[in-house]
Amino acid sequence: MRRHDGPVKLTMLLCDHVALAEGKLYINGGGWSTTGPAPSPSGIAVFLEVPWVEANRKIEFKLKLLHEDGEPFTQLTPVGAMMPVEITATLEVGRPPGVPEGTALPVPLPINLPPLPLAPGQGFYWQAEINQQSKEEWRLSFRTRPLSLPSHDPSDPTSLPDF
Repeated sequence: MRRHDGPVKLTMLLCDHVALAEGKLYINGGGWSTTGPAPSPSGIAVFLEVPWVEANRKIEFKLKLLHEDGEPFTQLTPVGAMMPVEITATLEVGRPPGVPEGTALPVPLPINLPPLPLAPGQGFYWQAEINQQSKEEWRLSFRTRPLSLPSHDPSDPTSLPDF
């Protein structure tokens, strides 16, 4: 492991599915930046490197889904309220026995998401926050494919021409 006494380091990757086993992230279909237009399940592979000096302290982690203009993406809840899509967790990383002082402490987080009704042909991003602080590099951007129009069939007067 690399020595690390600075701020928490965060790495994120969009994927189709992510799992955690034996302290490692297993990523399927990782590295995409375009999805849809139909809603489909997805995942976010999150890997934190917590500084040695931050061990045994609570870390507040949050991911917010935002439209490309920075407005929160909201979804209808089962009780009929519109709520922003956010994922929150409180973490506390301990120091394993025998790990040299100053070593960064790894925290792999698999996040799997249900299909979300994202509008076609638009941009979105996941913005991470750690202890209520956010950084530009903690942003994970993606787009949805536009709806495709049916091809023009000249023998069908109701079909649309190709543009």
